[in-house]
Amino acid sequence: HSKKDHDLSVTNDRSQYGGFWIRFSAVAADTVILLLPQLAITFLSKNLMSPVGSVENTVFEVYDTILSIVIGWIYVAGFHSSSWQATPAKRICRLKVVDYDGERISFPRATGRYFAQMFFCSVTLGIGWIMVAWTARRQCIHDIIAGTLVVKSNVTLPKQKTATKTKKETT
Repeated sequence: HSKKDHDLSVTNDRSQYGGFWIRFSAVAADTVILLLPQLAITFLSKNLMSPVGSVENTVFEVYDTILSIVIGWIYVAGFHSSSWQATPAKRICRLKVVDYDGERISFPRATGRYFAQMFFCSVTLGIGWIMVAWTARRQCIHDIIAGTLVVKSNVTLPKQKTATKTKKETT
């Protein structure tokens, strides 16, 4: 059998989308993956910069926060827009991020999704994440904003109907 034979077509079958706990597990694992290099960079930077006063310490904290955001952004958006369509942890969990046609998302779309997640899930105090429980396609707020879905790796989505009509449809 080919890979295509094992793909599942999805419409409203919620079981084919990534649920809360599997997505939470993937995010937690990715956080651990990112934490080790970020701690090493922070340690080295702090020792090289040696901030002494409160102003220097504040500048270092801002630098460290921006660096953490940039590293997370490149990691998440880079992997989501790659041929994997998933971060390493999402891939281990057999999940992938796709657009509504089941296609790989672009880096700009993955970037918007990442920053929407950072902002809206914080502003809503986590409700943006919990939305997975009641949305038809198990979408978080950042998925809805970015027009993305998190599906199981073996899922193929049917193409959405386009607004343009074929010649046969117009006659």
